[in-house]
Amino acid sequence: MIRRPAFLVALLLAASPAAALQCGSRDTVTITLAERYGEVRQALGLAQNGVVMELYAAQSGSWTIVITRP
Repeated sequence: MIRRPAFLVALLLAASPAAALQCGSRDTVTITLAERYGEVRQALGLAQNGVVMELYAAQSGSWTIVITRP
């Protein structure tokens, strides 16, 4: 049986492998998303293992998921 959250994350990463490879400090990433793409945080979640997942989206339709590990 596939756990849905793990499957969803794997699916999202497979859909955009280049974006999944980008990393940096959370502050740098969120500033870049706002300035370059007009994306602002729309949702926030905390996984059982302490990983924070944030969904950023813009009115243009672009979106990004930011994962921050403890």
